[in-house]
Amino acid sequence: GSTQDQGNILVRTESYPRVPGYDIFENIQGVGSADGFGTEMSHYNQDVMFIMAQQAGLARTLDAGGAADVFWDNRVGTVTSAGLFQNSGFPTGLHLWENYEAVEMAKENGITAASDALDQARLFLMLDDGIWMANNATASAHNPENPTNETFRWFKIANPAGHVMHFETTRDGNSLFAGTSGGRLYRIDGL
Repeated sequence: GSTQDQGNILVRTESYPRVPGYDIFENIQGVGSADGFGTEMSHYNQDVMFIMAQQAGLARTLDAGGAADVFWDNRVGTVTSAGLFQNSGFPTGLHLWENYEAVEMAKENGITAASDALDQARLFLMLDDGIWMANNATASAHNPENPTNETFRWFKIANPAGHVMHFETTRDGNSLFAGTSGGRLYRIDGL
């Protein structure tokens, strides 16, 4: 979970032997530890986690916290030399939507080609220049030399007035609700 000045601590559920929690950001080369903010964990594939630090420092782990990588593509603004931080409020909203049917199929049968085809996870994040959505958020990284629809891609989907602190999606993932620190509520349809 998020522990503002103490990083994003991953605590395992094993009862014996006890394994102490550790900061997932420590596994990102060149970054080390950072303030902990939002986290999202996949219900479809429990090895996939999204972790955030201050200024929308966003990383993704595909192996249950063993290693984490920067999670941007070439559409998102300037990235610092560490490759992690963007410009955003303090703190900022983060939300993962996953296809309910795919999650239920994976719970019953494990991850299969059929459930994978349905998943199409989307990650939503507020940056200073608007609300961004990553399609295929659990997929492999975008390769500009060989772009495909199978990789994640970031899209700017709205530019609300005010700083978004919280997101919720409809069950089908077609609508996003964004609540701002000033009390405004936005609905974005057609996702």
